[in-house]
Amino acid sequence: AEETEALRQRLTDTRRTHAVLQRDFAATAWADVRENPDRAEELVARADQDRHAALALCADQVQHYFRAANLLRGVEEDQKTATEMIELLAARLAELESLRASCLEQMKRASARATQIDHYFAAHTADRPASNQRFRAAVELLDQLRAAATAPQPDWAALSDHLQMAEAELDKAHAMAQQNGRAPGRE
Repeated sequence: AEETEALRQRLTDTRRTHAVLQRDFAATAWADVRENPDRAEELVARADQDRHAALALCADQVQHYFRAANLLRGVEEDQKTATEMIELLAARLAELESLRASCLEQMKRASARATQIDHYFAAHTADRPASNQRFRAAVELLDQLRAAATAPQPDWAALSDHLQMAEAELDKAHAMAQQNGRAPGRE
């Protein structure tokens, strides 16, 4: 009974975790654990019913101890599975929150890098259309990613991948401009 009550309390917390996932993260990022709260709740309810049935089987006038023992083994298994489902959902939330924080930090670094390269371009006014175009495209991608990060339920994994691409493009634009500065007339 104590285990069931503890699981019921954890289910309440799990519903809050589920709500945070729904509110803050792309559905594809946690689709594999989406049904965990409902399934865990079903398992806890079944375990509670089976526990009551096992107690009834042990009554003085019935005395079906072996059937009761089998039911109690099922109760333990259901409680264990429900606990695992709850833990998986909580772990996914922690993983996605960490990814979001990492992505936001990566975005800050990319923005700072874009500003640094922009200052380089302003200080070195050589004609470099290809590197300028690449730089503008990378900055535009970075702006799109910033907007996507503030949209409802961003896909942080995809944003992180695209941020890496934007950073690579910024670095390429900078390298092209530096190369152009060393070899005038070539780009």
